[in-house]
Amino acid sequence: MENINQTSENPKIKFYNRISVKVIAVNLVLLVVFNVVMFMMMQTLDGSISESKNMTKLLTDVQEEENSVEVDVYYINGLIAVYPFRSEEDKEDLKAEINRNIEETNSNIASLVKSLEKIKSLLNQ
Repeated sequence: MENINQTSENPKIKFYNRISVKVIAVNLVLLVVFNVVMFMMMQTLDGSISESKNMTKLLTDVQEEENSVEVDVYYINGLIAVYPFRSEEDKEDLKAEINRNIEETNSNIASLVKSLEKIKSLLNQ
């Protein structure tokens, strides 16, 4: 009879079989997975942000260079417009200034083309 009484008693539940332990274990696993996914997302976001900053800087540089070329062209057009109305002595000085400004404009255009190529290469990545 004693054996029957001992088996009918509530057996002691082992620690790892308790529901609370299983819930905590699942929560810990989910926490680790969440942290890993969050870390990967933050790394991706950091890369995207730095890429966006680079693109914004390049676009700003392009706009500044476009503005510089535009100002140079307007200035040269003004010089060319007054060229026929100048005396022969002034025409030589004006011609030298026009040539100097054309060279400067060409260098600004070359710089603009380089910046546009950088943007193109960044977009093709």
